[in-house]
Amino acid sequence: MTAYEDQRRVAAPNAAHWDSPPVLPEGLRPGTADGAIATAPVPLPWTRLATPAAAHAGVAGAALLCWAVALTGTDLGRISGYGLLAALPPAYYAALALLAGGFAVAATRRRVQPAVLGLYVVALVVVLHATTALLYSEPRYAWTYKHLGVIDYIAGHGSVDRWIDVYQNWPGFFALNAWFSRATGVAPIDYAAWAQPAFELANVAAILFALRGVTRDPRLQWTAVWIFVVANWIGQDYLAPQAFGFLVVEVILGLILRCTPASARQTALGRWVDRRVDRIASTARRGRLARRPARAAPPMSPAAAVVVGALCSLAVVVAHQLSPVMLIVSVGALTLMTGRPPLWIVCGLIALEAWWLYLSHAFLLEHFAVFSVDVAASARPAGPGLPGAHLGVDVSRAAMLVLLLVAAAGVVRRLRAGHTDVAPLALAAAPVLVVGIQAYGGEAPLRAYLFALPWLAFFAAAACDATSLRGSWRLVGVTVLLGIGTLFGYFGQEMVNRIGRDDVAASRWFLDHTPPDASLMLVAPNLPARLNGRYAERLDSPLSLVETPGFRPHRLGPQDVPVLERLLRKGGTRARYLALTPSGERYARFYGLAPGDSFARLGRALAASPDFRLVFRRGAAQVFEYVEAA
Repeated sequence: MTAYEDQRRVAAPNAAHWDSPPVLPEGLRPGTADGAIATAPVPLPWTRLATPAAAHAGVAGAALLCWAVALTGTDLGRISGYGLLAALPPAYYAALALLAGGFAVAATRRRVQPAVLGLYVVALVVVLHATTALLYSEPRYAWTYKHLGVIDYIAGHGSVDRWIDVYQNWPGFFALNAWFSRATGVAPIDYAAWAQPAFELANVAAILFALRGVTRDPRLQWTAVWIFVVANWIGQDYLAPQAFGFLVVEVILGLILRCTPASARQTALGRWVDRRVDRIASTARRGRLARRPARAAPPMSPAAAVVVGALCSLAVVVAHQLSPVMLIVSVGALTLMTGRPPLWIVCGLIALEAWWLYLSHAFLLEHFAVFSVDVAASARPAGPGLPGAHLGVDVSRAAMLVLLLVAAAGVVRRLRAGHTDVAPLALAAAPVLVVGIQAYGGEAPLRAYLFALPWLAFFAAAACDATSLRGSWRLVGVTVLLGIGTLFGYFGQEMVNRIGRDDVAASRWFLDHTPPDASLMLVAPNLPARLNGRYAERLDSPLSLVETPGFRPHRLGPQDVPVLERLLRKGGTRARYLALTPSGERYARFYGLAPGDSFARLGRALAASPDFRLVFRRGAAQVFEYVEAA
């Protein structure tokens, strides 16, 4: 037997942990006789890892190069009912394919390299979330500009007024941005477009931090983060309090999972669930004892974690309406199921939220229903829409179902391996409780999905776990299925989400050049209104023609001028304005409310009417004043 064969025979029990043939004792090489001295130098240990890392860096670099080429070849005029997907060239999808294949190969090696996996995750965030920031002239989403107005108001006044709107009753995030803008001299509208990639990268760090409280396996941690990024199409990572709230909640959950002593006492319900899960796990392992998940070393002492967690909890409570409720139900579920954290922390969170709600209760009782359950509520208008307009909604919802099924397979696989995973199971299930409390304008199920997503991704990663290239097909398949849903969910409605400079200019002109009691009417919604602090002088939401009762989709034109006049006369103010904007035109066309040439025909009819005077025009955006000629 040669020395090399003897070395392989001795090392065979541990061969599953190797990526390549074992390193031979110094001076030996394959094919030499026992005791023969090799003349070739033996590679140093780190050189075995350098080549795969360099190869993966090349794949990620090639993907980013394809992405850059795609950006230069994107024609925004081709955005359609299929959204931005119809405008992106094949190079964009090639970039995604390279990242998906490269990550699957890197994540299924016997010895993973976290730095390589992190490179792929960061590249994916850039390709998905920096695309619109570079392609569009202004931040996307009309509702982003409502937040810009609150930031500008706080920056200008140095205080809030709780009777203005609900945002000023939860001003934490807006005050933070007002301070940042004044300290740096950078206007919020100039960095708002980059909030999405910034928040998504911060989410990756926060979720990694939390996952280290349930597993020490870097393969599982990074695969879960990859799946989170692939499956997160909800679009709640823009410049908004909910993006900030989600990020901070993940940090708080990470502190609980990693810093709370494991000896904490469980509730009776938690002990009962624990025994049942242990029994299921033992049965799945054919009688072997279930293993408790190994946790990484705590990043700080329990006392320090309580202080940091309390400050983070205060930040969540004063910044957003729904995120504190998600935090309370998640922490409460952990306490019930695991005994960590102690019950007094849950009580403290409830008391903190109750105190803040008490400060806002007068405004809330007058304007909102604190408890509202409507499972049929929808935040999207009904209508025939363009071809592909409804496909984005359907495909993205189907991807949610795929993730649930894969996560369920991961739960079974973890149980068969002897892991009980009570904590991540509780965190995945707890957000669903909020749907039974507040419909949140039809968005509560989507918010519940978002807060459950890191933990569903953890179990989905377990279902895709493999230590050989042959097993990478599972991760590739899940990435493709979830990724299709995300592409349609995230980019499929860009006709509505895209905001242009003409839209912003029209809104700013109205706020800066009309009297405080002026009213504004739109032909179709989607104007980036309230983009500066003067919004507080005009709190009434603009009425839109296509949303009036009895409106039927049709080609707009001269026949609609008398209808608009009647609606404007009902305004009750002396200064009355009507705006036609490109974002409104795209909204009406996307949802099938008016064909493409409608706004141009209506604009010509208004310009010919003696009752309307054109007071502002930039590009396709027009603002008319209703003068009601005698």
